[in-house]
Amino acid sequence: MAPSLISIILPVYNAAETVGAAIESCLNQTQRETEVIVVDDTSTDGTTEILKNYGNRIHLHRLKRQGGVAAAFQLGFEHAQGHWIARMDADDLNHPQRLSKQLALLQFQPALDAVSCLIDIRKRSDGKLIPADGGYQRFCQWLNSLTTPEAISEQRFIDQPVVNPSMLVRRSVFETHGTYRSDLDWAEDYDFWLRLLQSGRKIAKVPEVLFTWTDHPARLTRSHDDYTQDAFTRCKAHFLSQLPLVRAHGIIIAGAGPNGKSMAKALRACGTRLHHFYDVHPRRIGQAIQGLQVQSLEDIHPSDAVLLGAVGQPGKRAEILNRALANGYTEGEDFFSIA
Repeated sequence: MAPSLISIILPVYNAAETVGAAIESCLNQTQRETEVIVVDDTSTDGTTEILKNYGNRIHLHRLKRQGGVAAAFQLGFEHAQGHWIARMDADDLNHPQRLSKQLALLQFQPALDAVSCLIDIRKRSDGKLIPADGGYQRFCQWLNSLTTPEAISEQRFIDQPVVNPSMLVRRSVFETHGTYRSDLDWAEDYDFWLRLLQSGRKIAKVPEVLFTWTDHPARLTRSHDDYTQDAFTRCKAHFLSQLPLVRAHGIIIAGAGPNGKSMAKALRACGTRLHHFYDVHPRRIGQAIQGLQVQSLEDIHPSDAVLLGAVGQPGKRAEILNRALANGYTEGEDFFSIA
């Protein structure tokens, strides 16, 4: 196995409109020691014919029956010869220096297990890529603010802190932890990265925009049940419930609005002990929600229980974080923000 070879694994399903550009952005990397492994998940729209036209420039494999991204990646991984494994999707674009700069960071910092990069989010409209706006633009800004292993780990329960197809990973990580799990009712990629972070693996980002992530109505994040807000909440609750401090002392939730109530329900389903809510809304204070007393946010005090800041607005999220820090909590250990 060549120590400098990167295997790019690209699962594809019915992506005739975009897969050509995605593959070209893999083949045009300045990092020349790469192999492009494309796994066709039984496409029916002409994608297969496009892939065949690349001949020996790519390694093409096809699932016998539709299995989804997890099964397609697994097949690609079984054929990968690289010491390093890169992810890619059929509707995204690599910048030419993506892999060379990611590999340089992994080689320069051997304590890292995987690296991403800053991203640019674009919307696909009438065959053109245009700048994203609204929530996706805010999400992009948040993602690009997380570059260090500490920030990525501390904020992993707000949302997925890395973009899956932008990742370059040491092969040994997959050999130790397995690949993406398909027997889930939440996103297999978020599950994978939370598994790594929970085990202490370190992820960082090259602080440059090296990847274009495209949004369109057919994207899995918009069209599949595993990517709904409820599914993400269940995923977060599953991993939160496994934290040693949570298992020992339970959880307090700061925020008795929709986010907090949804998380409380999901945590209870995992068997997690809940103590009470904190909130700022005067009509909630003193009430019982889901059988838990609502106390004033002004009353936050040190506790053995893990504190969750369960609000969506960035300003309020920062306010709860600052109150927690002032009362002796440590982000990433006994305090986490969620959204």
